[in-house]
Amino acid sequence: AVPRADTPFVYDCLGDNSMSAVQIEVGIDGIAVILSVGSVGEQCVRLLGGLTMDQLRWIYSSYDDNKLEETGWDPACLANSDLDPNTHLWSELDARCADEEIELVGVKRGEGTFTGLWKAVLPEHDNGEVIPDNRPSPYIEAYGADALQYLVTGRPNAIAFAGYHFYVATQDVFWAAPLARAPGGQFVAPTEATIGDRTYPLSRSMFIV
Repeated sequence: AVPRADTPFVYDCLGDNSMSAVQIEVGIDGIAVILSVGSVGEQCVRLLGGLTMDQLRWIYSSYDDNKLEETGWDPACLANSDLDPNTHLWSELDARCADEEIELVGVKRGEGTFTGLWKAVLPEHDNGEVIPDNRPSPYIEAYGADALQYLVTGRPNAIAFAGYHFYVATQDVFWAAPLARAPGGQFVAPTEATIGDRTYPLSRSMFIV
């Protein structure tokens, strides 16, 4: 569909001019990258000050390092890489971090938050880059907020993501990692202000259609 020039919120369907849709932005949401308080993941990311988008992509991508480099990823984001594509250890981010495999936890595939992170963090999502299931610790889906909290807090090596509202309601057990758009850039924590002005990298529009 293409927006009408005089009414941009109205979209005319390509191939059938008799049909149209209305899409209106009604809010801005943030996706929080969360770690259990006291976990090895939280300890590692606090040492780093936060995560860059390249580091986050490496954590969640199905691509190996060679494929990542071919598609714009900066290998310098790993200060202590073991050069083994079969492992994704916290210690590869920094030698001071635990020599433990990063466990991936998140919301159910297909949900808006899942799709939002997939498209924002994996730039080759249209070419087959996905959140992997072939890791030593494959992606674990959480069906509901209670399940997500249970799964993450029960795995000290886990990293997860959820809507900002979920993080706000669970700050007693979770810490949200500040994110930087590029190496050397400023780390920005998710707040209502940073999501609202989109300085937080994982901010996204919400629409009524």
